Amino acid sequence: MSDDEKRRSLDAQAQAMGHPAPPESTHTRVYQGGTAWSIAAVAAAALGSVRLWTLVPVALERFALGSCRPSPASAQLTWPGIAMVVLGGLAALGLAEYGIRREGNRWLSMVGSVVGVSCLIGGACLALALLAPPLSCTP
Repeated sequence: MSDDEKRRSLDAQAQAMGHPAPPESTHTRVYQGGTAWSIAAVAAAALGSVRLWTLVPVALERFALGSCRPSPASAQLTWPGIAMVVLGGLAALGLAEYGIRREGNRWLSMVGSVVGVSCLIGGACLALALLAPPLSCTP
């Protein structure tokens, strides 16, 4: 029995049990290395998230709390700082998508994409806090 006949026999058995017919192409290419891309996605998401959470207290002081204390230079709410958060989120999403389409750890890709989306949402909120006029310091 040739390989083609064996495949047809197995296809007929699968259809008899109610399974859909397989696609005509018998050559499916599976790319390896998804775990490395997923780890890179988690790393990019972690860097963006760390920067996000260092800017949140500054944004709260500027926008919500009305504190008159000057912030340290490492925690200024600036456009480059917000861009780092957003770029970290975009990189995490891109790398996670690339990693999930390859053979590897899909849970890491999911973690990277969820944290990446939270970085994008947090970056948008930080941008709104920077665009809004700060509260005055006068009592």
